[in-house]
Amino acid sequence: MVIFFDLDGTLIDSQGAVDWAAGTVHSDLRVDQPLEDFLKAWRKSHSNYYPRYLNGEISYESLRRSRIREVLGTDLSDPEADSIFESYMNAYESKWALFADVEPCLDGLRPHCLGVISNGPSQEQRRKLTRLGIEPRFQHILISEECKCAKPNPGIFGRACELAGVAPSDAWYVGDQYEIDFCGSIAAGLRGIWLNRRGGISESSDVKVISSLAQVAEAISSG
Repeated sequence: MVIFFDLDGTLIDSQGAVDWAAGTVHSDLRVDQPLEDFLKAWRKSHSNYYPRYLNGEISYESLRRSRIREVLGTDLSDPEADSIFESYMNAYESKWALFADVEPCLDGLRPHCLGVISNGPSQEQRRKLTRLGIEPRFQHILISEECKCAKPNPGIFGRACELAGVAPSDAWYVGDQYEIDFCGSIAAGLRGIWLNRRGGISESSDVKVISSLAQVAEAISSG
């Protein structure tokens, strides 16, 4: 058996880092827009372009420039857009942090084989694992850029199971996004666990849902 985890929003508080870093852009550029509205626009630009990057429609470089121009103005040159996004990334990386329940969860699962399946640029995602000190905890790590296939496509889940040498039915997947993580893993034949940190009760008894990583071991033991 292997237990795979999503990265952003599951192990790492990436949204907190995103909001803080976007706030520094808002402040440094003295944007004439309320911060709350700016953060909404920043999140919307991510939703508009990130799926296109994951699907291979645009490059990561185009993703960055398109997001900056959508939020701050289409008249920005490539060097200007690149500079702003680089400042954002520096601030974003400085705020990378694990959720408080991550290390206790991984400690409790130490006898098991663990892995990560994550969407995103390989260097950035692997740098998160290394910088936060948890990379050695995982025997198998697969990033979408490496296999040219992104969640929720069943292919990335299947490839991860191949790397781990297990059948999908012998693998668990824990992630915070219902459609991308839970439904995607279930469609690929894995046993999914939806980490819903905001709480609430699933409408379906078929959904194995937890509100904290502290509940992962119990969820797995209950089948």
